[in-house]
Amino acid sequence: MLLLFDSLSRIAHYFYQKYYMLTLTVINITASLIALDYFFQVTELILPPSWVKNVGKGVGGVAFALAAAAASYYGLRDYYAIARKLKIKLPAWWDENILFVVNLLRMAHPFVGTVGIAVALLHGYLLWQIWATGRLLLAVESGVLAMCMLVLVAISGLFIRWLPKIHKLRHVHRVVGILFFMSFIVHKIFE
Repeated sequence: MLLLFDSLSRIAHYFYQKYYMLTLTVINITASLIALDYFFQVTELILPPSWVKNVGKGVGGVAFALAAAAASYYGLRDYYAIARKLKIKLPAWWDENILFVVNLLRMAHPFVGTVGIAVALLHGYLLWQIWATGRLLLAVESGVLAMCMLVLVAISGLFIRWLPKIHKLRHVHRVVGILFFMSFIVHKIFE
């Protein structure tokens, strides 16, 4: 078990060090896929619109799962801090491994969030093709709002990396993240 934790820690630390390179790679691959499909209309030629809609919805589910995984770092860390502050007795295995898991999530947070944004862009592109022929629906408008919130989360995250001593940026990042989840709920309601 210790070997598994050590391996995961090394992998997470590697990705954490290569964050900017990996971020640019993920965004470039996503933009390239969207551009290729836009210019050559691959999805329209190969897949019927009902399949594109189902694939787009599935990709949206993956994007939300990635956003939730990126946000789980804050929830777990805060839960542990509150438990320590209130002196709540935690199970021994939880107390031994929680700091490792929180550290692993901390290192994976930026990359998982970036991949989530890229997948959300792909989701928006695929479903935009379906609804672009008609009028804009509330689902599309609320999805654009959710994507704007997600981009603001990413921008505030970059500012945290560039200016780590300004702690108010962390608060802004967290508040905008909560606004993203609220806009996502609105998006799901109008779906």
